[in-house]
Amino acid sequence: MHVHGTAFGLASDAEEGIVDTVAALLGHVGSETDGVRHVQVGPNPSKLADGRDYGVVALMDDESVLERYRAHPRHPEAGALLRANVERGVGIDTGPMYTSESTATDRPRVHITLFEPDQTVGPEVLEEVDTHLRAAVDDCPGVLGVYVGRNRTRHSPPVSECVVIVTDGDQGFEEFQQHPQRARIAELMTAVVRQPIGLDLGQAQTSAG
Repeated sequence: MHVHGTAFGLASDAEEGIVDTVAALLGHVGSETDGVRHVQVGPNPSKLADGRDYGVVALMDDESVLERYRAHPRHPEAGALLRANVERGVGIDTGPMYTSESTATDRPRVHITLFEPDQTVGPEVLEEVDTHLRAAVDDCPGVLGVYVGRNRTRHSPPVSECVVIVTDGDQGFEEFQQHPQRARIAELMTAVVRQPIGLDLGQAQTSAG
């Protein structure tokens, strides 16, 4: 599984209805691109949104799907609309995710934290976060996949690190919240995360595949 997306704010002169327009366009792109599972576009309720009150996320089978998604004839149109109407956009691209045996869902929730790591904290902190998140995938049927590591986005300026959790809707996220190591994960994230930006997209507004 691979997650590709952007957290963004709307410019003061943004076209009316631009989010719905982009959602329709990218939903169409996703529906015609083999390997794209879901495209979600909509409000970003994350407490760490930092003025980026909207987001777009595409959930794909793997990283190889991304070039096909971008190569769709209408993808550039959606990209141009975003560039003309948004501000403070921050991109997200994961590497390969650690996933459960079954990742099928028609209502994914994608929870993302982008951040710069505290340089005084060693790499073992994020390694422990990764260990506990993988355990959550193994222990909780509703936790479909996780990623801890470099943010591979081409969007400039990038935020260097990210933690991504994909769950089977809100119920799957609640399962994660109840995991025995959830408090330890929060403690570790508090220690290592600096300049966080959150993106939390729940019920899919558009879906494909």
